[in-house]
Amino acid sequence: MSFYQLAIWVTSVLFAQCVIVHTPNGDISGTTSGDVVDVYLGIRYGEISTRWSLARLPRPWTGILNATQFGSICHQSGPFKLPVPTPESEDCLFLNIWVPKNGSQPLPVRVWLHGGGYTAGSSNDYDSGNLAVFSQSIIITLNYRLGVFGFFPLPNVRPRNLGWIDQQLALQWIQENIASFGGDKTNIMLFGQSAGGGSSIAHLLMESSWSLYSSVVLQSSGPFRLANCVESEEINWRILNTAFPECQSNLSCFQQLNGSRFYEELKINWATLWPCIGETSQLSDQPLTLIRKDLFNKKANVLGGFNSNEGESATFIFNGNDMSVSSARYQQLAEEFQVPQELVKRYDPSATDQNYFKAFSWLIGDYLANCANIYLFNHLAKLSPASVYAYFFIHPTENWAFSPLNFNATHITEIPYVFHNQFALAALTPAEATLSLQMIKYFTLFHLSEQPWPSYKFNQTVFIFDVGNNTRNTRHGFEQSFLDRCQFVLKYLDGGDCQAYSTEQDCLQLDTCQWVDSHCDVKSMPSSSQRLLSTVFYKEKIMFNFNFSAKIKEAEEHVKEGEKHLKTSFLKWKPDLDSAIDEFDKACTCYRVAEKYEQCRDLSIRLAELQFQKGTPFFAAKSFEQAAQMTQQLQDLPTAAKYFDRAGQLYTEGGYRDSAAILYERCAPQFQQLDRAISIDFYLKAARLAEQEEKTFQAADLYEKAAMQAVRTGNFKQTAQLLETVTNALSNMNRFDRINRVVLYRILLKLFDDDSVAARNIFDQACQTYPSFDQWEERDHIELLLEAFDQEDKDLISQRCQKPYFMAIEPEFVRLIKRWIRPTTNNPDQQRTTTTTTTTAAPTSTSGTKPIQLDDDDDDLR
Repeated sequence: MSFYQLAIWVTSVLFAQCVIVHTPNGDISGTTSGDVVDVYLGIRYGEISTRWSLARLPRPWTGILNATQFGSICHQSGPFKLPVPTPESEDCLFLNIWVPKNGSQPLPVRVWLHGGGYTAGSSNDYDSGNLAVFSQSIIITLNYRLGVFGFFPLPNVRPRNLGWIDQQLALQWIQENIASFGGDKTNIMLFGQSAGGGSSIAHLLMESSWSLYSSVVLQSSGPFRLANCVESEEINWRILNTAFPECQSNLSCFQQLNGSRFYEELKINWATLWPCIGETSQLSDQPLTLIRKDLFNKKANVLGGFNSNEGESATFIFNGNDMSVSSARYQQLAEEFQVPQELVKRYDPSATDQNYFKAFSWLIGDYLANCANIYLFNHLAKLSPASVYAYFFIHPTENWAFSPLNFNATHITEIPYVFHNQFALAALTPAEATLSLQMIKYFTLFHLSEQPWPSYKFNQTVFIFDVGNNTRNTRHGFEQSFLDRCQFVLKYLDGGDCQAYSTEQDCLQLDTCQWVDSHCDVKSMPSSSQRLLSTVFYKEKIMFNFNFSAKIKEAEEHVKEGEKHLKTSFLKWKPDLDSAIDEFDKACTCYRVAEKYEQCRDLSIRLAELQFQKGTPFFAAKSFEQAAQMTQQLQDLPTAAKYFDRAGQLYTEGGYRDSAAILYERCAPQFQQLDRAISIDFYLKAARLAEQEEKTFQAADLYEKAAMQAVRTGNFKQTAQLLETVTNALSNMNRFDRINRVVLYRILLKLFDDDSVAARNIFDQACQTYPSFDQWEERDHIELLLEAFDQEDKDLISQRCQKPYFMAIEPEFVRLIKRWIRPTTNNPDQQRTTTTTTTTAAPTSTSGTKPIQLDDDDDDLR
């Protein structure tokens, strides 16, 4: 038991009062601490039957469950394992809950996922009492299986990444029970640091987790590069057999061994005990790749950030708590973390100051945190309709575990500020305590869907956390040297991103990239559905050896059989619809493989008629979807749109409104080039269906997408009506973080329509109604633009609409704004606008493998 855990226990015994809560599974007894917070420790959320198996929710109990002491922690290993002896067990799926007293219920809920390199750490290390009180939210910390028992893929053992599945199970437990503690299960914020942040990214990508939370905070979270499950399982199986030959490759034998033996006898690199990706994983590809491909939860708001020199504390810990790193040790550390040799050479200081500790701290910091964060934020800002915020923590703590080493703000520095506790032996000064309260305040605003600071824009708008910064201090942009350095890192985090390649030769090696204007850019591609169909067809061609003639003949045989099943006779007075549908479905597959799209389309329509006749509208809708896809292959897009619409109608008539909404939303972008009216119609149908399902936020997002299509048609009246609908919906949900941009678009529409009076009225009403708009940093620029219109001064209008913010909004609005711009170089407002830059140290070479010069003043990213 650590000192902190002992102190909590003693306090609970001597000074706390008993409190009992009634949950669906049974009564739980906790303690009241200081009359301000109720504390429940060591609540079991999962039961494990055998090693490497799925955990299950606990069964109900009788009597009162004692929740006044922490539960066992999961088995620990690796450099982040604390030296303090603490009971470890595989039976470790416990969580802890802090509930502020006298709060306005239902209370928002925060769920903390701890870090520790996926091999160490526990829920018991994070005192959350102060955070619960200051944020007026319920705080939950939880254990999840680690290392060999949580992230150790083996052949024929499913699922992968049990630690992530444990976290998901905890979220399910919270959904079922948190109302008993006064919590709001619809307002759950995941927050995590390092491996905990990486886990939060996983839940941002795992669709099965999307309904279990509403927002995410990512602290120094990557996303990290992960190994392939299939490759790892072969290595792990050999390691097990080498360590435990007595088991003779018997999985049951491995499952029955004493758990402590795995850490005593296995010879394994701890850095390989991380999650894995691939076809057999929850994540089919690298996390950053999936984000770039738009395969993430776009309804969740995201706030994330990193510290000024992430690598210092990590390097010290990885190096056995030693500041001395030789050239040979530099190489060893790089190999241990499987850092690509190109990067190892770029950061090698042998030709410069030979400070290998500093070099590796920058190498590992950029590779695991800094660069990955920037690309993550850029993708989210570009693709997500939800709010995205970024921060940069730069204050070096005066008194904490690493004080004698004079580190800058490094890995884990921000944790005691987030919790307002003594994590890592932190003793916050009064100024640091103020900074901690500031972080809690802004994270709370984010949790409540309010705007903590201006939302993130591409490579800019980062909030700076530092002592003495009591006002909202954002900086715009990152130094080009930092961005250049990250370009070399990117191709190892996401090898399919064209931005990662700086030479034409490397760029053209990717089929999806092209060399344009001295940089690597994405080729124009067909729609996502066409790419999906092409992939399916290609795989099916390989499967059937391109024997199209045989497939056509097979299809004709299935059609004949299907016709027979539909015939009636004296003895068979009713057609066999099930058998006919089965035969026609097989025939359609054969035609599709043989690229006989017309025949497959016709059969799909016939299938839909039979399924409708049978009384299965869902499958009838599916058949019309397939008919639409075949029609797309025949380049008949207007007819394809009609078939998609018919599918949506059948889904709706059958009561499957969610499926209909998803279909319309997915299809709307495919018809933008053909006819924006179709695209608008599909978005509107999806929005109305979402409203019927009481999914107001999703409906608002869809109405906004319809508005963006409408403005492209020049129909400003329809655009204004749709944006007003969006504003009202967001206001009713108190989603003021999203309203600012929508209000700006409404103002611009009135100005485009030469109605500056109406534009001014919208502005004044927004200032009075929405506090977030009145405090918005761009508000003054909008007011200055309105003043220019009031004065009817075209030169002044031209000058003021060239502000960087106006050039970074929806492209169609930018195109319209440019109508007001006159060719001039004088701008009287320029002297009043200052753009600050977030400096990033450790400058890098932009070509070849020239080593990076790390100067003495390059100690942080400020």
